[in-house]
Amino acid sequence: MDIRILGPLEVRDGNAARGPQAPKVRGLLAALLLNRGHPVTYDRIKRLLWNDQDKSDIVVRRYAGELRAILGPAAIVSGPRSYTLHLDGHTLDSDRFADLVDEGLREAAHSRPERARALLEQALSLWRGSAFEGLEGDGFRWREVGLLRTDLERRRLAALCGRAELDLAAGRCREAAEDLAPLVAARPRDTRLRRLSMLALHRAGDTAAALETYRDACRADAGSPELEQLYQRIRAGDPLLRADAVRLLPHDVPGFTGRTAELAALSGLIRRPGPRPASILIHGHAGMGKSALAVHAAWTLEREFPDGMLFADLRRGGPETALEEFLRWLGCPVDRVPRSLEERERLFRRYAAGRGLLVLIDNAEREEQVRPLLAARTTIITSRSPLAGLDVTRSIALEAMPGEHALELLAALSGASGGDPGLARLAEVCAGLPIALRIAGVRLASRPGWTPGYLASLLADERSRNERFRSGDLSLHAVFELGYQGLPEPEQALLRRLGALPGGDFADWVVPLLGGGEAETLVDAGLLISHLVDVAGAARYRLHDLTKGYTRWRLEREEGATARERILAALARHVMERVRGVRLVLAPYEPGWGGTEVPGEPSSFATADVRTNVNWLLAERAFLVGLVTELHEARLWDECWRLGHLLAVFFERHRFLDDWQRVGDLALDAARRAGHERGAALVLRGQADLHRMRGEFEQAHAALSECLGHFNAQGDARDQAHTLRRLGEVHLARDDLAPARVCLNRCLNAFLAGNDLRGTGDTLVLLGAVLHRLGNVSDAAERLNEAESLLRVLGDRQRHALCLLLLADVRLTQYEDGPAREAAQQAMATASGLRDRHLRARALLVLSAIDCHEGAGLRAAELAGEAADILGETGDARDQADALLARGRAELVAEHLDDAIARLEEALEAHRRTGDAFAQVRTLESLAEGHLRRYQPDRALDRYREGAELAARLSFRLLHVRLLNGTGLACQALGRPGEASRAWQEALGLAGDLPARETDMIRLLLEAR
Repeated sequence: MDIRILGPLEVRDGNAARGPQAPKVRGLLAALLLNRGHPVTYDRIKRLLWNDQDKSDIVVRRYAGELRAILGPAAIVSGPRSYTLHLDGHTLDSDRFADLVDEGLREAAHSRPERARALLEQALSLWRGSAFEGLEGDGFRWREVGLLRTDLERRRLAALCGRAELDLAAGRCREAAEDLAPLVAARPRDTRLRRLSMLALHRAGDTAAALETYRDACRADAGSPELEQLYQRIRAGDPLLRADAVRLLPHDVPGFTGRTAELAALSGLIRRPGPRPASILIHGHAGMGKSALAVHAAWTLEREFPDGMLFADLRRGGPETALEEFLRWLGCPVDRVPRSLEERERLFRRYAAGRGLLVLIDNAEREEQVRPLLAARTTIITSRSPLAGLDVTRSIALEAMPGEHALELLAALSGASGGDPGLARLAEVCAGLPIALRIAGVRLASRPGWTPGYLASLLADERSRNERFRSGDLSLHAVFELGYQGLPEPEQALLRRLGALPGGDFADWVVPLLGGGEAETLVDAGLLISHLVDVAGAARYRLHDLTKGYTRWRLEREEGATARERILAALARHVMERVRGVRLVLAPYEPGWGGTEVPGEPSSFATADVRTNVNWLLAERAFLVGLVTELHEARLWDECWRLGHLLAVFFERHRFLDDWQRVGDLALDAARRAGHERGAALVLRGQADLHRMRGEFEQAHAALSECLGHFNAQGDARDQAHTLRRLGEVHLARDDLAPARVCLNRCLNAFLAGNDLRGTGDTLVLLGAVLHRLGNVSDAAERLNEAESLLRVLGDRQRHALCLLLLADVRLTQYEDGPAREAAQQAMATASGLRDRHLRARALLVLSAIDCHEGAGLRAAELAGEAADILGETGDARDQADALLARGRAELVAEHLDDAIARLEEALEAHRRTGDAFAQVRTLESLAEGHLRRYQPDRALDRYREGAELAARLSFRLLHVRLLNGTGLACQALGRPGEASRAWQEALGLAGDLPARETDMIRLLLEAR
């Protein structure tokens, strides 16, 4: 059913009228319509229809029954002495009217005038009189009708004015004038209607009537400053008031896609102007689509500028030329255009004052070019430079188009399917640069036989890419060439030499190494992207990928085919000196310099501030990896392997394992290609460390064996010893404690004989770890104390901190909680100073263990959770398993037994996957304790025995003793006193020199038996 209220109330079924005819039934329908979806009580219905509360309910129900017969039983729902109207399946003409008006005004705002007018015309055709025409009742009782009528009339007036504006824009001025005349007569004080009527009459040729309309307004005391200004402009014959208001903009860009946020910002600024003229700057890299965005936004918002849209390309002339053209188009006679820039600016301000005028200034280079042109209601400026000295309302920086928008634009221009994988590859080659996307899309459309994948393969070659990015008169090369030719010579040299750098961003310290020039000049020219200020406090810049191709072409053309290699070699020498200086501070006396440096030799870049050094390495990490890659690609083998080898310590200590792998592979290949056998052995030794850290022990062992063979053949005792130390560390990681001890004792003797303090310190740390696992706790503490003193003197803060954490673990075994906490906290402070998150996480795990030892389970769980969050970022499976064990142990101490056992089971599986037997034994001990606390002695016994068997096999004496003690406790709980006694006796036989607290409890238990 179609319910109509825009006129007399009626219900129609197609062309057939269904009533209602009775006035009271129509009144009831009106009351329900005004409150649709909400219940209307019998008492309210009676007040509306009769103003009588005593009317019988039977009458109300009878009228409701008549409505149900028309609308259907589901339309009117009965409630407690009330009715509710639901329009499911029915239409209401006022709803349809509102939707059509909203859609029509939206279409008009998006510059689709024909469809907009058709929608508004359709909306207005729904009116057959006033809303609810003929409804009985006084105004007080039917106040909802008055409110609805006011709202609908407001929408109707908006539709009428919108249609009139569309007619005026289309040149249908006579029709608009005729439509507006009765509206002005009915609403003599409406300023908008009078303004439209005056404009329509003037454009229709009846200027006298237009002027008389203003005088009528004054006589009716309905004048306004806006009407007076229009009156004066009509009298003066202002050319901008003619029907064909000047539109000088370039055509809108076909297939414009994306930039949704930027368009929304522009629309908001233009549609809600402030007290002063709005000026909007759109800036960004060359080819970023600045002009396209400005032109599209201007055409989209054309209706906001009834007095015209002016355009000036400042590459074709300065502000003087632009102002002369503006004044002539605004009606100033040629002989009246002033000569000086200042006079033209003042005159333009007078012409632009009070007018709905847009000015689009394209390709501005300097602020002084723009300032004389800022007079219109809205000015949009495009520039490659951010024009920092220009006072604008809003500055919009354009960046590369995101992937989905790039694909959408390519698909729209080429006609290819957005799901074609070749289209995604083509978008990737275009790197989000709109002009490149447009060229690629148009070129693909002009070659029906080509596929997106084929064009992507053509454009993938960096050497020929710039020449192939061409379609008709659109050329990517021309865009960059225009900017390059406008640069001073030093900046031209800087730009082309930047093409030799690795991809990604670079810091400002690189610029002087390339021969001078100002990076900010390139930013202002739209050829370099200002990126950010890094953690080291340096400004960083970035070349767009496509700009980089142009700069490399320029470099080869102007400085020769070997220019890139020369620049990279010089840069590598500088960077190696800088990295060496940083390494001397972070890892003093680190062996294996590659035969080019002497440990301890001063460096001009060395600084005692560790945080400064770390920040520099963190900031330059990607650049340094990229530089090694470029050196390898340029076949600069010596520089490649030396820099890669120098970086290994940084990657190791911050656990950047993927970077380490990539750089190490390139460095090893480069050293072998260079024929530098010792260099290859040094790099391979570093790769062995990487294999060990990843749990790839077989590969680590094989690499170290190869290195050891080389150093033995060369008679290099020092490097033999350092390789043996690493071999011992691999054995330790595999829990092969006997061969680990042999290797470490051999290299310790060599280091002591050669007075190698660094080798001695590192070896003592590893020996301490071996002795701790073997249960020789006092010897372990002694070795670690010696190592701590040496590493503190050497100044290697990270290795010193790791030694402190091992020492804290040993102190905890000796029940010396205070010294253990002191050592761990000192390591934590070092981690903060070095910005070493992995070291911080390891310190948190040790502090969590100390809290567990002291019974502070909740605090221990908090520390372990923080460590788990950090270690979860590293991807190291052993570290993550250790964090699980720490969290499970903390939950056990906090008596959260179910959570603890679940967490410990998860940790056990993780440790089994990594092959860490020592951690497995510790986890089994904690699991068994958890089961024992839950009164599950049978399960506890199984875990204790499993752990004891593994500890015995691997000679973990201290853990073996503890697990035998636990075995006895579980047997005692199960009522097996003989088995308990045998387990405790075996534990005492193994204990030897273990701390007394480990054996005292066992003796007490045996005595109690």
